[in-house]
Formats: sequence, structure tokens, C-alpha cells
Amino acid sequence: MDRIRKKVIGRMLSYETYAMKLKRKYTGNEDWYIYNLTVLHHEQGKGIASKLLKPMLEYCDRVKTPVYLETNKEMNVDIYKHFGFEVALQGNVPKSDVEHYAMLKKASNPCNRL
Repeated sequence: MDRIRKKVIGRMLSYETYAMKLKRKYTGNEDWYIYNLTVLHHEQGKGIASKLLKPMLEYCDRVKTPVYLETNKEMNVDIYKHFGFEVALQGNVPKSDVEHYAMLKKASNPCNRL
């Protein structure tokens, strides 16, 4: 069991290191970072994500601060594009088949419709 835990933790740390290097590359760590945003499947389509994101994105635009996020699901890319994010990098996490989208919303890139 310890061997399995170590392997899982090692993969998590590897992913986190990769993700943070990309974040630093695209933002210089001068950003707001959306680490995790999840809406339960049966609650999707009700505007919950918009209610959570809108105030933060408007604030970041006012103070001219970019917003960075990552997703591993292609279906999420268009959702984030709707909020003004652009794909900075698309690919796989090194040494894995995990798809990865690094996304950035520049402060001057207004949301399409909030």
C-alpha cells in the first residue's frame, strides 16, 4: 500500500510542478489563479460558475491583473473561452496521457457575456 501511495503522490507532485512552471511562464506569477472550480453535474447550466467568476474577473480587469487556470477536459475549454480566456498551451502532461490546457485571461480581454 505504501508503494502505491508513493507512486500516486509522486504523480501529483510531478503534475503540480509542471503546472506551476507553466503558470510562471505565462504570468510571471503576477496573476489570480483559479485552482479549482467545480459545479455538480446536476447543477450545471444554471449560471453558478458565472456567479462565482464574474465578480473576480471584473475585479481583475479593474486592477489589470491576468487570471490563469488549467483544465484537463476539452469540454471545459469553450466554457472558459466564453469568459474571455485563451488557450496558452495545449498538450499532454509530460510522461503521461493526461490532456492539459493552460488558459489565460488577460486583464484587457473582457468576458464575452457575464
